[in-house]
Amino acid sequence: MEYEPFDFDKLDALLSDLEHDKKPEPEEMRTIRFDSSAAVHAAQTPAQSVPAPAPQPADLFQHADYSDDPYSGWPQPETAPHGHARADRPSHSSALRTSSRTARPVQEESPVKKAKPRRAPDADVPRKRVAVLEDEPPEQDAPAPRKKHRVLKTLLFLMVLCGALLVAILKFNFLQPLADSSAGLGARKTGASVILLAGTDKGGSRTDTMMLAYLNVVSGECNLLSIPRDTLVNAGYNVPKLNACYGVNGGGKEGMEALMDKVQAIIGYRPDGYLLTDLDSFVSLVDLMGGVEFDVPQDMYYQDPTQNLSINLTAGEQKLDGEQAMGLVRYRYGYATADIQRTSVQRDFISACMAQWLTVKNVVKFPAALALVQTSLETDLNAGNLIWLAGALKRCGTGNMETMILPGGGQAISGGSYYVLSAPAVADAINASCNPYQADVRADRLGIRTY
Repeated sequence: MEYEPFDFDKLDALLSDLEHDKKPEPEEMRTIRFDSSAAVHAAQTPAQSVPAPAPQPADLFQHADYSDDPYSGWPQPETAPHGHARADRPSHSSALRTSSRTARPVQEESPVKKAKPRRAPDADVPRKRVAVLEDEPPEQDAPAPRKKHRVLKTLLFLMVLCGALLVAILKFNFLQPLADSSAGLGARKTGASVILLAGTDKGGSRTDTMMLAYLNVVSGECNLLSIPRDTLVNAGYNVPKLNACYGVNGGGKEGMEALMDKVQAIIGYRPDGYLLTDLDSFVSLVDLMGGVEFDVPQDMYYQDPTQNLSINLTAGEQKLDGEQAMGLVRYRYGYATADIQRTSVQRDFISACMAQWLTVKNVVKFPAALALVQTSLETDLNAGNLIWLAGALKRCGTGNMETMILPGGGQAISGGSYYVLSAPAVADAINASCNPYQADVRADRLGIRTY
């Protein structure tokens, strides 16, 4: 049987006529077969969305006989007319199935449109390009941290670390200076200690400055109680003044232990430690800490070549260096109450030193100050006690500091001028602001000389 080619022009004409009829399409005619050349062409052409063709009549090919056409798309016998197996060459239907992605059979349109599958990114496509292909926003580089923020974070970390270290140190009771229990009044107040601060004159034989520093890290109290240098004491030497006790007993450690004994008799208990400085060490410490801002109460002018002493200060707020600070704490000749007024100025100056030196910016100076105290000052405090003392001063602060002088009055005894204490008033002052023990000091147990 001769092969008769299919007339596609007639098919196009019939399809055009059927578009106007809109007749329902039979189930068996919903798939239109194409020849192999059309299928190959469709496989090479990207799939596009085309409108579905109109339905086909049921009797379109009912008079045509294509049973022997190997490319017609109709089912074929197992063996070709020439004896070759049909599996030797691919049928048009298999070729059409292989290109089903591009030449899809005509189907009724669904109201829901299927999403197109995403194309997998190639391995060699850059990262930002892959993000665009996947419809995702490209990654943005994180802004570089500012140097200023790093510095602030570092400073904040150091401050927190110093604070935590300070709290940890304060909690270790073995660092707190404590006097022998036999020299006290029994049970102590938690976190409370009293230190004797003393300063010698130019010759180094008399302690012209004496103060009791009371610190309580639990209550936050920080008080200074001055003891006048001319205080009358029970002693066998010719001038029984408190400031002469240190030099009469040979100075140094022995002199300070003798002074501690006299102070214990006056206040009713032994202080927990002492710090003694001379004028040179005082000047060096003030210069090391960068000076002190202080309001000088009045003009101060005094010259004494024999002591190599020259004081020349004007009244008002100013920053004092070591030499100027030394002149301030030694001046007394222009005061109406002489030594009593000088004691008050000394207390105010020590308070200013504590407030200005115990700051974060001076933390770097603490090691050098600690070394100066240990090498230049006479003390019975060890390094741990000094660390506790600095931490307690920082924690208590100076905002609520109370400063006072032991109550008493001046008297002339045997041609000399003395400061005579009042035992009841001293007991009240000690119990109010300078007692590290739970029991009160009793006036009848104080070794105060009144004549």
